[in-house]
Amino acid sequence: MHFTGKANLPDTTALAPKMASPQRLRSFQNR
Repeated sequence: MHFTGKANLPDTTALAPKMASPQRLRSFQNR
């Protein structure tokens, strides 16, 4: 999964655990 940019990375990681599953967060951190 990809997001708009790395600038949004910190914001997305903070929201990921709230709106997305931990599995998605794992893939996100892997990227």
